[in-house]
Amino acid sequence: MDPAADGAEGRDGAVPPDDARMRALITVSRTITEMRSLGSALNRICEEAAGVAAAQSASVLLTTSKSPDDTGFYFRTGGRFGLSRAYRTVIDRPTGEAFTHKGASTHALETGRPILVEDTETDRIYRPWRELARSEDYRSAAVLPLRRGETPVGTLELYRRQPGTWAPETLQFLVLFAEQALVAIQTAKLIVRQQRQLKALERLVGGLRAQSHEHANTLHTIAGLLALDEYDALAEYVTRLGADSKSNTALAGRIRVPALAGLILTRCHVQGQQADVVLSPDSGLAALPARLDETDAVTIVGNLVQNAAEAVADKPPGERTVELTVREEPDPHRLVISVRDWGSGIRPADLDRVVQRGWSSKRGHHGIGLALVAEAVAEAGGTLVFEPRVPGLTVRVEIPYA
Repeated sequence: MDPAADGAEGRDGAVPPDDARMRALITVSRTITEMRSLGSALNRICEEAAGVAAAQSASVLLTTSKSPDDTGFYFRTGGRFGLSRAYRTVIDRPTGEAFTHKGASTHALETGRPILVEDTETDRIYRPWRELARSEDYRSAAVLPLRRGETPVGTLELYRRQPGTWAPETLQFLVLFAEQALVAIQTAKLIVRQQRQLKALERLVGGLRAQSHEHANTLHTIAGLLALDEYDALAEYVTRLGADSKSNTALAGRIRVPALAGLILTRCHVQGQQADVVLSPDSGLAALPARLDETDAVTIVGNLVQNAAEAVADKPPGERTVELTVREEPDPHRLVISVRDWGSGIRPADLDRVVQRGWSSKRGHHGIGLALVAEAVAEAGGTLVFEPRVPGLTVRVEIPYA
């Protein structure tokens, strides 16, 4: 059972001996080779950190972007141990004073030094997060920066039930632990990124293969009509091909990101696929947000469209429609990707599980596609929302440009 997933409590007790600390470092190093996903690796790091710090709970917060006034960072919960789902909700979607306040996490990243909070009830730096501390039942915190050179990666945060100081030897070891954790996090992120690149490449190659078959069919059709002296039919067929070519040119003009346009072209204009994928009339994209590259954009769109196509694959011909929207929206400036299908949808009980690696409602599937989508969206500082319809499902992604 994953203790971070159900809010199970961590450990409180004496500081562990040196051999236990060494085992913790070794475990963190091995976490990468055994990880199922980036989230599972970070959860394990949090669990080990709580153990060596005699803390009840811990979290790894990853930076997503700077705040609008450039005074702090926005974070997302990368991993957690002994903390509830509500903790993740508060961190990932800050509101009110916490939305703009420069808290302990930002101070740690800016100074490159640990921030120790002896009492969350009295320390001014923790004022915006006081209600969170109360709800999660902790009174003291240690916040360690995770930085690659001058680049902020996130923070490792430890929480204890009782107020009080943190022993120098414990803090010294936690600094070493954080350095080891940073290496593990960077390695895990690299592995996940390579997985996403491979998946995106598979989507593009699949599209090219389908397009190759389509071109071969076109040539065979032209050759057959010539052999049969069906010149009028040939003229009509070539006219239709010309119309398709104009449609392709128009699509390239609307979606000005080459790899993404290529993927959409093969999904929307190649015959004989699982579903009829339609690009909405209001779609249009001049450029991607700075935190989202073409590979991740292909991963997001490709996997969402593939899932939607599979959802309607058993429908009668003519009812296998998937609507794709890719567009920029103002106020705030953001990229919106929306995929709508009219399939059987997702059961409400499964909504929290659909992005977990290894989980799939479809027999014979590995449950990796939506997990890769969720990771790519999170790294870009975006949101991923599943909206059940009757019938079917809409999946909506929003990624800010700022």
